[in-house]
Amino acid sequence: MQFGLPGAWLALLAPANTNKAVIDKLYAAMAEAVNDPKVRTLFVEQGAEPLVLDPEELRDFMASESAKWAAIIGKIGIEPM
Repeated sequence: MQFGLPGAWLALLAPANTNKAVIDKLYAAMAEAVNDPKVRTLFVEQGAEPLVLDPEELRDFMASESAKWAAIIGKIGIEPM
């Protein structure tokens, strides 16, 4: 899944094993806030492109990003600190 995100992104995360009802409530509130025209305008004015991913899409995106960057880091030989 490609979202066209070149570098920086923000996410709202919860601890592992958080109740799905809580996750759903947090997601709904976050989506409502990000989709509010005033909030969207604030993001856009700062050069951001607001994009709301549901919890499963975010999980998949984060896994993809982790794999992508692990491969890049390994390829160029960066050693863990």
